[in-house]
Amino acid sequence: MNQNIKIFRAITFSSIFIFSSIIVKVQGQTPDASEPDNRPVKNPFDASSLVDQQTVVSPLAGGFEFNLEHRFLEVSNDPRQLFGILSGSSNVRLGVNYGITDRIMIGVGASYDGYQDALLKIAILRQTRSGSMPVSLSYYGNILLDSRDQSVFDEYVKYPDVYRLSYFNELIIARKFNKTFSLEVAPNVSYYNAVDSAYNNLTFGLSFNGRAKVYKNIAVIAVYDQQLTKPKTINIQPIGAAGLEIGTSTHSFQIYVTNSSLIHNQTDYVFNTNKVFSKPILGFNLTVRF
Repeated sequence: MNQNIKIFRAITFSSIFIFSSIIVKVQGQTPDASEPDNRPVKNPFDASSLVDQQTVVSPLAGGFEFNLEHRFLEVSNDPRQLFGILSGSSNVRLGVNYGITDRIMIGVGASYDGYQDALLKIAILRQTRSGSMPVSLSYYGNILLDSRDQSVFDEYVKYPDVYRLSYFNELIIARKFNKTFSLEVAPNVSYYNAVDSAYNNLTFGLSFNGRAKVYKNIAVIAVYDQQLTKPKTINIQPIGAAGLEIGTSTHSFQIYVTNSSLIHNQTDYVFNTNKVFSKPILGFNLTVRF
């Protein structure tokens, strides 16, 4: 009997000691209300892309993201074509992104115009709620393969397939100013292994992207891409786009008007010849997170 009491007391005191240690540890982990909140700001943008540009947002670790980017033909004056929607598809891209970690995203995609891409995004800095880090900074890059028929490359027929490749790299600097408005600036560089002599292999550019909530989950979005390197004989034009974004916890839908039927970053910067809003093209993006 005495032996059982001793065992009971030993178990009781041990349990109290362990429980007390856990409480002390948990209390030690509870943030002090007086300490600054250095967690990343919530949802500076609703999706990982804005029209044809990337944002500092990416899927969480282990999360997948499906992207559909669709451009119609130029807006027509013929009412039977319903602003170019019934004229047929101009360009479509399907892509999938995956979050390796909360800061690293990889992805692949393919478009109707014969391009295939692989991409990488890394969150280097994150804006904090306390303001101790005032901006977010991410690196984004892709490799683009032109898989069109060999006849497209008659001028380069003596070259190996490596000349089908092009590359895009940028640093995305973003700030969420308040619950309504977020802005990005992204200096970038595009490089083509081979282009027609009228174009540049190396092109520098600068992108400005903004998003402003107007009502609950509805936001106004705008993108402007400016080439800083001009070809000598081709009149390359900047890209402008404006529209609306509707977001939920798992979906983001963007509908916009732009002046480029091209979808990939480097093709926009190097080959677009349509003046901003001179030949408007209706497009939409759908992002699904799962």
